[in-house]
Amino acid sequence: YDKAKSLWLQQTKAQETNATVLGNAANFFLIHDREIAKDLLEKAQDLEPENPEWPEKLGHLHSLGLLGTSGQTKTELASESFKQLEKSYAAAPSDQDKFYKLADLAKMAYEAGNLQKAETYANDLLAQADHYKNDWNYGNAIHHGNLIVGRIALKSDNVEKAKHHLILAGKTPGSPQLNSFGPNMALAKELLEQNERDTVLQYFELCGNFWKMGQI
Repeated sequence: YDKAKSLWLQQTKAQETNATVLGNAANFFLIHDREIAKDLLEKAQDLEPENPEWPEKLGHLHSLGLLGTSGQTKTELASESFKQLEKSYAAAPSDQDKFYKLADLAKMAYEAGNLQKAETYANDLLAQADHYKNDWNYGNAIHHGNLIVGRIALKSDNVEKAKHHLILAGKTPGSPQLNSFGPNMALAKELLEQNERDTVLQYFELCGNFWKMGQI
């Protein structure tokens, strides 16, 4: 790793005005040297301010920092991620590209505490999904859009609405990601904490229709 790191740094110095090289180097550093990756992506963004790839990758980089953090640090990272993802969304070249970005936008807005925008983007995601029923992302949109709307409802103490959207999330037809890695359990956990056991069990049963990994 140290040898590869040294070679990448040499390349980024020799080709410091080549955004593609900087972006490829950032991919290499993303896990083990996130600060270097961040610096490289910011330089690529300065070189190509209209390219939606760079804010999207910066948004993803900041979202990785949410794992294992809490409180103000988590909120700040989510806010920075959301700011970058909004830039990428605004610069997306087509409606379909925007559709692919809406789930992450809604999630990061929620984690940043911007519930109004989180709900707006989640509802947009659900509305847009009707136009992409044959798209690989359709099932993801139904699942994650309903979960965000449900979590926001629960924050407003609207338990019935939260339960309704949990069930709708479970009725997704699935997707390559959901079928392999499984459903999101955040809203289910929050409803269990409200003693809504029957609804959560129903959600688990619905998820069994698409989540096949590990089943015999």
